Amino acid sequence: MEQNDILILHVVKWYPYPTDNQHGIFVKKHIDATGDKPHILGFINDHFPPIQTNNSTIFGAKKMTFAAKFGAFISTVNAVKPAIIHFHCFAPDLIPMLWYARLRGIKVVHSEHWSGLLPVNLMKLEPWKKQLAKWFFEHVHLVLPVSAILEEGIHTVAPKAHLKVIPNIVEKHEVMISNHEERPSVSFCMVADVVFKVKRQNVVLEAFKNLEQVKAELHFYGGGPDLGLLEAMASRLPNVYVHGRISNDQVLAILPSHKAHVLFSEYETFGITTIEARKAGIWAISRPVFGASALKDSCTLMVDNTEELTDSFKQILEENDAFIADYSFLESHPISIQLFEAYKGLFS
Repeated sequence: MEQNDILILHVVKWYPYPTDNQHGIFVKKHIDATGDKPHILGFINDHFPPIQTNNSTIFGAKKMTFAAKFGAFISTVNAVKPAIIHFHCFAPDLIPMLWYARLRGIKVVHSEHWSGLLPVNLMKLEPWKKQLAKWFFEHVHLVLPVSAILEEGIHTVAPKAHLKVIPNIVEKHEVMISNHEERPSVSFCMVADVVFKVKRQNVVLEAFKNLEQVKAELHFYGGGPDLGLLEAMASRLPNVYVHGRISNDQVLAILPSHKAHVLFSEYETFGITTIEARKAGIWAISRPVFGASALKDSCTLMVDNTEELTDSFKQILEENDAFIADYSFLESHPISIQLFEAYKGLFS
């Protein structure tokens, strides 16, 4: 059986669209790895007219009734006639779609990225949603969490679920080497949605303020609900810069211009930017509880509190430049092979 022999319909709620081309980019990378012209049905939580191509329909579904979503799903299934339906990111309204797929005898795979299912967050999950998630995960044929720590959380919720970890894709990018030693100050950066409660840019900024201003600068990239507050906090500091939201391609292009990347979130199902930073040949500051932390190398500093965070800033001030790390096993081709093996296993 060849990969192109398996017709797959992907059903998504996170996927790039014209006004936000970064929305669900991690989902798109997985889907792109499954074939050249994937069939996609999307229900995005925003307002925009349906976007249609030969193989995909993406709805701006913020005001779309469930009946309309379910009707679109049935119509698409009947038109595409997939061998596998691949859901991405759990939502309760996927349950009737799963029921219909099983009724039709179609194999169902589900990829999960949601941080709400991490062990640290399970206590916050409403009992009704936990019960729905349990039923859903135990009735799809295969669940694909992006990290072992997410797998642990899903197993806690749904002990009978069939699980296989397939990590996020971190693509190869041409790295333009920068000589950071020639600069008057050391440049740190942080790429993340600006949500203080989770990503904790405010905590990173407070730790960074312990460094001498002439020795270091800090650049924040990302948009989000706390962007205005972060801009106000940074406006009083001459060595802190807030750039707003940029595309993934822009992120990959600017990373080598910095000496280090910091990610100090409360939690991360994976932590893609840490891997991207190391592939770009710069230092990374991360936390041991993140999904991708098991992949750390000697130029990734693990910190667990603000004191350690400040110490890591100071350490990198004195370090030579990092080397370019090889995470080629996270690129699309090897992940594509893993996905195909998972699909093929459903028919053996």
